[in-house]
Amino acid sequence: MSRVSVVFVFVLLLTSVDVVQAISAAAGPGVMIVDTHVTQDFQGVDEYELVVYNTDIIPLRVYFTLEGDINNTYIMDVEFGDNDFILQPNKRRTIPVAFSAKVAGTYHGKIRSLFSGVQESGERTGADVGFAAATKVTINVHGERPEGCVTGVLVGDIGIDELLLITAEFENTGGVVASPRFSVMIRKNGEMVDTVSAPGTAILPRDVGVLNVTWDSTGQGTGNYTAILEVKLGDDVVYDDNHNFSVVLQLGSESLQSATHAAIVRTPHDESEKAPLTIYPLLMGFASAVLLIFRKQSVRGGGK
Repeated sequence: MSRVSVVFVFVLLLTSVDVVQAISAAAGPGVMIVDTHVTQDFQGVDEYELVVYNTDIIPLRVYFTLEGDINNTYIMDVEFGDNDFILQPNKRRTIPVAFSAKVAGTYHGKIRSLFSGVQESGERTGADVGFAAATKVTINVHGERPEGCVTGVLVGDIGIDELLLITAEFENTGGVVASPRFSVMIRKNGEMVDTVSAPGTAILPRDVGVLNVTWDSTGQGTGNYTAILEVKLGDDVVYDDNHNFSVVLQLGSESLQSATHAAIVRTPHDESEKAPLTIYPLLMGFASAVLLIFRKQSVRGGGK
């Protein structure tokens, strides 16, 4: 277990009660420097220590919150050995803190130790008191950063009040698990209509995964729309582009021919050779052609 030196930060707050009294507590260390490595689900991580001390004469409720980079669950997860407990007067408690980092880099944030008065019997009246002591945290995360790119996207026309499925194909080109996040902003006539997003999808190294979001067009009406796609890996934007589509009264045989808008995305790693055409646009085009032929044969058969 890694240990850090404890420097107590004392907090003093006056509150309006029947008799004005001083309320105090402490938390330490004042500064915490963490050296760790990229990991998943707290596997093999070191534990650090946070010490809280009730220097008051009344019990205090203690719980912790996070600020800054360490509060970004796409970068790391933070786990406290205990959170939200009662600390008796003149008692101290050591709380293990573990950091499970997902992306290499240097990050900054704060752990806030929050204290609030606990009323017991009628000794203290008035509102609960609350205050916080902050521990500044710097985390150096070592390891390979996730890498990847979007190799193709698929956006199609839809009928009125239908669901629109937007698909992005993501290739993990790195040596660690990548969890890209997919979000889409829908605009019409230059104004934002809606925003939809999907949580991070874990994709294994050197593997390809499909990211999906679904937009419900109910009540939006017909017309031409723009889908603004964004794929992020950690804090890095790996894909950001606009794709137009239409909402029509009914998808007939003519509109089926142009109902799918597929884009093959060029990336630096495949400039020397043609990027392979993703299978999803091919399947959609094939299905459209079969349906069109079937409808034409049905029309001819009906005319006999």
